[in-house]
Amino acid sequence: MAGGVPINVAPVQGGYLTGKALIFPLSLVISLFFLWGFSYGLLDVLNKHFQVVRITDTYRTWIMSQDRR
Repeated sequence: MAGGVPINVAPVQGGYLTGKALIFPLSLVISLFFLWGFSYGLLDVLNKHFQVVRITDTYRTWIMSQDRR
């Protein structure tokens, strides 16, 4: 049977994260979720502003050439 959980895996001692061991993973998940939500909220605002900006073909070519350095 392909996939699935290996049978010969030792159980984790203590079971769950508690106390001080939980602070870092929980704060990492919360901060990443906040950053994702903040950037997703700015997406519509920034997209509207970038559509207003007129970029000429010469300027676009210069921007693309700067990326290749």
